[in-house]
Amino acid sequence: MWVEDRLKDYVVTLVARYGVSRAVGVTTIVAVCLSLSIKLTTCLWLGFDVDGIVLAAVIPLILTPLIGRVAYSGFSDMIKLQAALSREVSRRRVVEERLRRMASTDALTGAFNRRYFLRHAEQEVRRALRHGRSLTLMVLDLDRFKEVNDTHGHDVGDRALRRVAEACRQVMRRHDLLARMGGEEFVILLPETTLSGGQTLAERLRRVIGDISVGGEVGEERGPSRLSVSIGLSQLQPPDDDLNRLLKRADRALYQAKAQGRNQVVAREAADAGVSG
Repeated sequence: MWVEDRLKDYVVTLVARYGVSRAVGVTTIVAVCLSLSIKLTTCLWLGFDVDGIVLAAVIPLILTPLIGRVAYSGFSDMIKLQAALSREVSRRRVVEERLRRMASTDALTGAFNRRYFLRHAEQEVRRALRHGRSLTLMVLDLDRFKEVNDTHGHDVGDRALRRVAEACRQVMRRHDLLARMGGEEFVILLPETTLSGGQTLAERLRRVIGDISVGGEVGEERGPSRLSVSIGLSQLQPPDDDLNRLLKRADRALYQAKAQGRNQVVAREAADAGVSG
C-alpha cells in the first residue's frame, strides 16, 4: 500500500536520524496532532452535533491502529537493520584482527615475525636514544636443532619450537618483545634493561629451555632429546647507535657462545669486547 510504505519510510528516516527513542516520541506527537486535527476538521465540517462528534471520534480510532502498525513495522525493520549492521561490523573487526595477527605473527610459535619485530624494534631504539633509556637485545639459537629434526622428525621439531616460545614468554616481562627470526633463531628486545639485567634474564631462560625434553614417544626407537640454547646479548650504545649495529653485536655474541661450546650466554658490551655469562 502506497500510504503505508510512505509512512514506513518516514519512520525509518526518523529512526536513522534521531534514534529509536526520539523517533518514538516524534511519531507519537505526530499521531496525537493528526488525531486532534481530524477531530477538529470533522466537527467543523459536520457541525458539533451528535453525528459529527461520533464521526470525529470514530475516524481517529480507525486511523490510529494503521499508524501504529506502520510505525511498529518501521521501528522493527530499523532495529533489525541496526542489528544486522552491528553483526557485520563485529564480523569485519574479527576478520581484520585475524588478518592483522596473521601479518604480524609467526604461525607456528605465535611469536611476532621478523618484519613486525624490525619495525617495532626500530621505534624502541629511537625512543631509548631520545630519552636516554637502557635497551638490551637478546638473540638465541637452539643448539644442534637439526639433530632433533633428523632423529625425531619435523613434527617433534615444530613442537620443540613452540615449547621454546612458551618458555620465552614464561621468563620475559610483559613489555618485552619476542620474535622468531627464522628457523630455530629467536630474538627478545628488552626495554629499560641494562646488559647485566639482560644476562640475568638470559641465564634464567637458558635453564628453563635446558629442562625441555622432546621426542621419545611410544614407538620411537630413540629416547627423548633434551634441548639447549646459546644466547648472545648486546646493549644499545648511545648516542649514535642503531638497531642494525645492535643486532650485529648480539649476533657476534651468539657466534662466540657457539664457538665456546654452546649452551651458554655471552654478552657483548662493545664491538670488540665480549663477556661470558
